[in-house]
Amino acid sequence: MGDARSKGGRGKGQPVKDSKSMQRSRNNLEERWLERKVRDMYQEVVNEPVPQELLDIVRRIPKSDD
Repeated sequence: MGDARSKGGRGKGQPVKDSKSMQRSRNNLEERWLERKVRDMYQEVVNEPVPQELLDIVRRIPKSDD
């Protein structure tokens, strides 16, 4: 018969993960969390309206003949 490791898992059909594999998995999870947070913060800034003062300044810029 053998133990759970010889059957490819912990008795539930899942492979045993070594510490390096677990660390990579944790790092990947942390990276995805950070990417999501940065993307959410960026989206909040993108969704903010342009201040009227800035729009007024841009309107005063002369158009070029190009």
